[in-house]
Amino acid sequence: SGEVVGPAVSETHKGQGLLLRFPGNKRSVNCYLDELSREAPSLSLLKACSEGSTVIVEQLLATGATVNVQTSGNKDTPLTLACRYGHVKIVEQLLAANAEVDLKTEKSDTALILAVSHCEHAAMLLLRHTPMPDLNASNLEGQTALLRAVKFERRSVVQELLNRG
Repeated sequence: SGEVVGPAVSETHKGQGLLLRFPGNKRSVNCYLDELSREAPSLSLLKACSEGSTVIVEQLLATGATVNVQTSGNKDTPLTLACRYGHVKIVEQLLAANAEVDLKTEKSDTALILAVSHCEHAAMLLLRHTPMPDLNASNLEGQTALLRAVKFERRSVVQELLNRG
């Protein structure tokens, strides 16, 4: 899917949530949020990161959405979602906004463990951007980023992880 361009126009509909429309583009993004929720920007950020909406992520970060917000259920963060779905540009945006790379999901996956599994480029971004990520972090299955990199044959990630010790 292509990137949505143009300034967003938001409309609130009582009881229905927030609808973001992009003039000149047929695509609209429903955020399905209660308009009175104080957490709306952070919840919208989670949704935008999972859907790959770079323009919306940029706008939400600029308006103060919490970059390290975690979902109540599986403890996903904007960064773990972007890594899980391979949204490299959003990973770049979140790293520039100082997203924490070592926060763990409910299954104890870090952004790096997820990136290694789903998007080699995102994994390399995390490694190059973060001076001291927790390379020994393991998920509930006992898998580290290195074990996942070997499993998924991510040679450049394996080499980078080995170089870091």
